[in-house]
Amino acid sequence: MTVASRATIRTALASLITAYVTSAQIVYDHEPGDLGSDSPIIVLASQGSDRPPLTFQGNQSAFSFTVDIYTLAAESASGAYSYSASATVVDSCEAQFAALIAASQENGFWSQIRYAGPSQIDFGIFGADAIPRFRERIPLRITLFS
Repeated sequence: MTVASRATIRTALASLITAYVTSAQIVYDHEPGDLGSDSPIIVLASQGSDRPPLTFQGNQSAFSFTVDIYTLAAESASGAYSYSASATVVDSCEAQFAALIAASQENGFWSQIRYAGPSQIDFGIFGADAIPRFRERIPLRITLFS
């Protein structure tokens, strides 16, 4: 019997994010030590597994992940990177990610991928770099037959 690997799914998802979310400068399939000064940055993290008992029809495992999209916050209301431009970057990244979800059902790795709840946008300093950022956290659930 083959047991589905969350690591395999996480790596496949990171590759899809890299292909679909073209505005992202970096996609990590793990928590990085430092976010650096790039923007937007996407961080994919495992959150857990649900492995129900095996039945005659097989097993349908579910894996939970969070996708964090970090974008630099603007420092002024005008200029090349204004407050408005900053908000647009946040929204554009999420829209590209939503397109990935819509296009990636039953892709050979999993049978379903979906938002596991609403995304949440926070503003703050995330990490030791002291750079103000927006973070949109998207809870994700991926199911597969194994």
